[in-house]
Amino acid sequence: VFWFWSAGFMLDELVGFNEQGFSLYIMSFWNIFDLGILLLLILYYCMRIYGVFLPTPNHGWNDSAYDVLAANAILLLPRIFSVLDHYQYFSQLLLAFRLMAIDLAAVLILVLISCSGFFVFFTLSNTPNQREYSDVAYKIFQILMGFTPAAWEV
Repeated sequence: VFWFWSAGFMLDELVGFNEQGFSLYIMSFWNIFDLGILLLLILYYCMRIYGVFLPTPNHGWNDSAYDVLAANAILLLPRIFSVLDHYQYFSQLLLAFRLMAIDLAAVLILVLISCSGFFVFFTLSNTPNQREYSDVAYKIFQILMGFTPAAWEV
């Protein structure tokens, strides 16, 4: 039943994408979720088919495919709330959330640019305690998230 439902969902999304075009399709908040769901379902099917038709029985692909399917629930559960889109105040909330998400993406790009300067400085500086790249990146990430030794040393 799930295979038929997901195939129908994928066909419906592909038809909607072809009718509207990419720029109009992405304008809807829920279509972004649908695009993520579609990509995860395609990845699930590819991994599942590869795991089934593998010449030697390797259950790693099948297990990973089910992990991808479980990760799809992250997008499927909020998609249920698209029913609330018919209420005026919820629609306004979605518009405000979309604008905040765009602002957050812009700020994250600025943060990555500034952190990349510190990363290059600390990795290329000639200090006696030369650190690995991963250690420097982890320390910068800790500082960015608000370094609290009690939380990071556990």
